Amino acid sequence: MQQRRLRLGDILDDYCPRERRITNHAVVAMIDDEVKQTRCTTCDADHEYKQARVPAPRRKKDALLDSPDADHPMDDTPLMDGSPAEIVEALRTSHKYRRPPPGRRKTAPANRGRTTMARCIAG
Repeated sequence: MQQRRLRLGDILDDYCPRERRITNHAVVAMIDDEVKQTRCTTCDADHEYKQARVPAPRRKKDALLDSPDADHPMDDTPLMDGSPAEIVEALRTSHKYRRPPPGRRKTAPANRGRTTMARCIAG
């Protein structure tokens, strides 16, 4: 027995990125016989059809740091000998820890967080 062709509104299984699991989905968009977009019946999120394929699991941050080929931030920093003042000065002048020039800092707008009515009243 052949399976009938899918139509808009039909329910099928698909992977939901918001729920991070396979759930029932309604077909929302199709081009010819190909499903393009679905809507999760659990959370009502629309997304492109993923053909019920679960993505590869995310790597843990600890696993990345423990791997032998991981680039650790302190690997290329030489150990420093000297007084704490010398170390602080060396870090301050290091290219990794430079502060941005004073003219390039972003400033917050004066009316940040105020509504239009509050700005009219405040003057």
